[in-house]
Amino acid sequence: MNLSYVTFGAFLALIFGMKVEKNGKTRAIGYCRCSTDKQADKGLSLEVQQAKLAAYVELYDLEFIEIIIDAGESGKSLARPGLQKALAMLKSGKAEALVVVKLDRLTRSVPLLCRMVRVLKCLIISILCTKGCLVDRQIGRLMI
Repeated sequence: MNLSYVTFGAFLALIFGMKVEKNGKTRAIGYCRCSTDKQADKGLSLEVQQAKLAAYVELYDLEFIEIIIDAGESGKSLARPGLQKALAMLKSGKAEALVVVKLDRLTRSVPLLCRMVRVLKCLIISILCTKGCLVDRQIGRLMI
């Protein structure tokens, strides 16, 4: 097999046995959350997050399944309709990656984030962050 040019999705399929679409792209779900108007004014608006997710997906040649939004929801709990929908889609195999702009969009609780990372890792699901934190790597887990 010629590995001189392999898409990210094909690489994950080769190394981890992940299911990818026939086109070799990793299927990804984008997740956005903005709890207050004050956050939106500081550059974390839902529109800004969606634009950053779209640019990231295009840059890394991922296939976007859906962008799921939790507007006006606090990051203190995982009991948010959008997040629960995204996790259910990931668990059912509709995508292999969850893409967020910043990890705090998933949860503000470090213990909850660590638990989520562990569960998704067991399901061979990646958490991708546009800010460059590699959650699946040791350095990324250290940064959490």
